[in-house]
Amino acid sequence: MVFGLTAASIFNGCRDVVFNNPLDPDASRTNLTIQRVFSTFLSGPGDICFDGEKIWKAGAGGSISAFDTESGTTIRSFVLTPATGIAFLDRRLYLCGEKNEIDVFDPMSGILITRISTSRIYPRLLAARENDLLLFDSRSESIFSLNPESGEITRLFQLSGLAAGGMEFFEGSLLITDSAGDTLYRFTPGGDVIDVFRSPLGGITGVSKDDRGYVYLMGLDGQVAKVTLP
Repeated sequence: MVFGLTAASIFNGCRDVVFNNPLDPDASRTNLTIQRVFSTFLSGPGDICFDGEKIWKAGAGGSISAFDTESGTTIRSFVLTPATGIAFLDRRLYLCGEKNEIDVFDPMSGILITRISTSRIYPRLLAARENDLLLFDSRSESIFSLNPESGEITRLFQLSGLAAGGMEFFEGSLLITDSAGDTLYRFTPGGDVIDVFRSPLGGITGVSKDDRGYVYLMGLDGQVAKVTLP
């Protein structure tokens, strides 16, 4: 099943919000509280997401793996589709890889359930937000929301000046990692910067949260930092 979109539906309700470049050399960064740091065998670029029990990691080579949040041990692995963005919503895995489509998989079997066309949007990152998905389109440097049932896409705000590596919806706000600056940013849904955090890891490629309020940052080397936000 493929959802198609018109140009009008993509920009329906568009808000052209542009914030000042957060990479201001005078901007202060707050330290995160580190709970623990552990290693996995899952290195390389690709965002992460939590499914209620374990964390899944997208892989540019097409390998999608889940690991235990305590030991870092790989629990499940599939060869699906090359992906940079990943999200878990309604017992399904959503994957994107800078194409104008999102693949939806069954996380138990790895079977493709459906494919959602995103028309002129080429999502690089995904995040689940209640009943919809948030998309980062690297071509327009913008954040969009997607209704996975209807396929309707709405532009939320522009995101420029970041080498975005991972994205997560957290307590009503949006967390985005900057892999170039080893920084975690927290935004309002409208694109205003709430906080700027210093990452305990270098080259952070992914960010996720669990159901207890902990945030996980993953580096290119496969290390994971379990942290709390102040």
